[in-house]
Amino acid sequence: MNPLHSLSRIRSYWAQRPELSERQAGGLGACSVGVLASLAALLPAAGLLVPVAVLLALALVKPLLRPHGPMRPALSGPLVPGPIYVQDTGTARGRGVFAARDIRAGELIERCPVTVFRAQDTLPHPVAELMFNWTEDHDDAPRRHAIGHGTASLFNHASPSNVRWARNFVANELHFVALSDIARGTELTINYNNGATGVSVPGGYDWFGNKGIEEL
Repeated sequence: MNPLHSLSRIRSYWAQRPELSERQAGGLGACSVGVLASLAALLPAAGLLVPVAVLLALALVKPLLRPHGPMRPALSGPLVPGPIYVQDTGTARGRGVFAARDIRAGELIERCPVTVFRAQDTLPHPVAELMFNWTEDHDDAPRRHAIGHGTASLFNHASPSNVRWARNFVANELHFVALSDIARGTELTINYNNGATGVSVPGGYDWFGNKGIEEL
């Protein structure tokens, strides 16, 4: 195989497909094509340099065949309503979320998308009361909050609760998981102070105190 002929074909292909060069090479395509053109002009077509030319061509073409730069993370798939319904609790707590069927411990009950805000964003007080902490668990993470859509903001507080909640930072979703077996018709509750275990820790985070709200 004549390496100069192969290099010329590669150069012509990428010149005719600028959109592929931009998307797949992320700017590397133009640079690599230029280098390939220089090789085509400088490397002889015979002798011991032929294998070297082939190896260099393969090394330069390989990056063009795979995507570069950050990829958008895959989301978790379609959001299907969980086995729940919303109704008035008949108490001062107002509406709540209830089990529409028996739910097993460990079962994923609901996935709710969220809208993320910077911590310093000013929001109306009734909206701020519905916020979830959305700061990732590392030291240099920016302070963020999120509003959960769907039923996310309708779960009432209890300690211990029968549901835990977790943040999915990749999909920007809140996941609600049963902590125990839950009978049909039972109200589903989360712990505002400790979403992971469902039990408030003495001296720990106090959601109600921070919001200036009396716990019901």
